[in-house]
Amino acid sequence: MGGRAIVLPALLSVVFLLGGQIGAGIVLTALVAVVIVSRAEVRERNIAGGYARTRGYLQLAKAAALLSI
Repeated sequence: MGGRAIVLPALLSVVFLLGGQIGAGIVLTALVAVVIVSRAEVRERNIAGGYARTRGYLQLAKAAALLSI
């Protein structure tokens, strides 16, 4: 199943944005972003602070999406 379940809502948000429904498009895009960020897995590499930095970026993206909702 993977990422195929998120494709339809993402395309629907693009349709909303192109159709002039800016509010609905932004909310649906933010919901898609929250789902993607929540499901993201960080791969640990041998770089100092790499895991923490990536988790921080993901949390920042999630907070921005929730704020836009």
